[in-house]
Amino acid sequence: MSEGWREHHAHRQALAVAGLDQGMALLVRRPNPTARDGWASLVYCRDRRVTGGIWGGAPPIRRDRAWYHNSTVPQPPKPTIREVLLAEIEAVRPKTQFGAPLYQKTVLEAAAGKLGARQDQNLQQAILTEWGELFRTGLVAWGLNLSNPDPPFFHLTDRGRQALKNWTRDPSNPDGYLRHLDSITKLDVVALSYLTEGLYCYAAGFFKAAAVMVGAAAERIVLDLRDVTVDKLTSLGKVPVPRGLELEEWKVKTVSDALRRFFDSHKGNKQGQMGLELSEAFDGYWPAFTLQIRAARNDAGHPTSVEPVTSDTVHASLLVFPELARLADRLTRWAADSLA
Repeated sequence: MSEGWREHHAHRQALAVAGLDQGMALLVRRPNPTARDGWASLVYCRDRRVTGGIWGGAPPIRRDRAWYHNSTVPQPPKPTIREVLLAEIEAVRPKTQFGAPLYQKTVLEAAAGKLGARQDQNLQQAILTEWGELFRTGLVAWGLNLSNPDPPFFHLTDRGRQALKNWTRDPSNPDGYLRHLDSITKLDVVALSYLTEGLYCYAAGFFKAAAVMVGAAAERIVLDLRDVTVDKLTSLGKVPVPRGLELEEWKVKTVSDALRRFFDSHKGNKQGQMGLELSEAFDGYWPAFTLQIRAARNDAGHPTSVEPVTSDTVHASLLVFPELARLADRLTRWAADSLA
């Protein structure tokens, strides 16, 4: 493996570990005669050892001192006001047409209790602000029926009902979505920053902006996978690399098409192939990037109509994104460890 590849990915892994504790990641290298390259890598987080053995090694020691990276990265946050409000609406919403109607005071008082806002006017006003956002972005609307059209009664809209189907991880609940994503895979800091901004754009009703941000996060994942694949091929002496995978290639469509051809050629269960499970996952989820996420991003980024993307389009992109990210992570590990 090249030194540049090791340094890049050791740094990324250190940052990912930092995400476990919202603090500083410390990557330390020590001599180890039994290791493949003569060095062992340990990662500490706030003086606590978290993991070891990062991608087969780390960059050479510089000036005989420990080599480290410090960084603070975006974290899936603790439950926020929006999340608490959605949870309370889900808890009290009528399951049949004969159930008790949704009532503003019931939801707000329960949320204030969970957030500890009963004696905190500033926090109470923050709850009211977020409550207004749920109406502005179309998750809820005032009134029970035409006979009771006014506050304090309110009801869920079609979009609100869709959001509450899986409210703990729906994109309308950015905090829950990020926790779900973090439980199945780890994004690097660049992809995570774009995805997080995309989520909050979606929750705020800015769907074109959300489509562009989610597309950018997916593109980062694709380019990172290309980098790992090319570095491994280079280390194996398999140069020149397949057309479209060159590190100088910046067009994401060209890169994604080349990756599809490359991994297609390694599908199967024979020696040197990806195995049936990963091959099937590749067939199932890789097209999601080109057919859903990238298409939505291009529609939003190249204005041809007043409404190039809808909330449903962006919602679909966000729902499929975690599986694309998990697939890319599995392909990355296969390319780094098993490609021969």
